[in-house]
Amino acid sequence: MATPTQVAALAEYVSTPPSRIVSTIVDTGHIGLFIGRQTLTDVWTPLARALAAVS
Repeated sequence: MATPTQVAALAEYVSTPPSRIVSTIVDTGHIGLFIGRQTLTDVWTPLARALAAVS
């Protein structure tokens, strides 16, 4: 499992400007991150809406 610090460090290696990078830490397990009802509702839905708004 990758820690939040490890994942955040990846931002240094992408071409996306830092001002456009958003990170969120979710207290859930690996499977819950992708199929947990609360995570889908509280994390992924707002994130997808924000992404669609700037696309």
